[in-house]
Amino acid sequence: FNWDYYQARTAEAIQLGAGGLGLRGGLLAGILALALYAAWRHLSFWHLADAAAIGLSIGQAVGWIGALVQGANYGMVSANPLAMDLPDLYGLVAPRVPVQDLESGFFALLFLGLILLGRRHPPAGRIFLVYLATASLANALLGFFRADATLYAGPLRVDQLVDLALALAAAGGLASREALVRRVRMPRAVDL
Repeated sequence: FNWDYYQARTAEAIQLGAGGLGLRGGLLAGILALALYAAWRHLSFWHLADAAAIGLSIGQAVGWIGALVQGANYGMVSANPLAMDLPDLYGLVAPRVPVQDLESGFFALLFLGLILLGRRHPPAGRIFLVYLATASLANALLGFFRADATLYAGPLRVDQLVDLALALAAAGGLASREALVRRVRMPRAVDL
């Protein structure tokens, strides 16, 4: 999402320590790697994805604390009573929407919610798809309050568009899997 920077530094685009790949790229690469691993080991992708979703949610809660410490992914300057004196990536302190705090708190709550959902023994894939839909939607909505530099497509940040696409794909996958579960559980009529 920072093409101006990475087009001149293409080697950094894939270096995780240099900020390359980003959350969404890492997520998509992780899903692909998990699918390949599951196929190679003849394991259920959905069971593995459910387990990964729980770890991803708490990982993102901690990651947003790291963003706060670094001043990365900072919020817009605001006169809102909730605004806090926070630095941006350049160390400039101003009253900002505490996006990093909001994201960290959201993902901590999502972690707890996914743990509770897992205790109900849902069908395979539900935890992952719930994670992906809610996390992506939350990221898209909180993107309206971010002020860090990124690409825009009209009034929306490109990362918001990716998040909305992921949320829609996850919601569609959830609806499809739920329909499949209902169809499998439905008793069949006996021919007389």
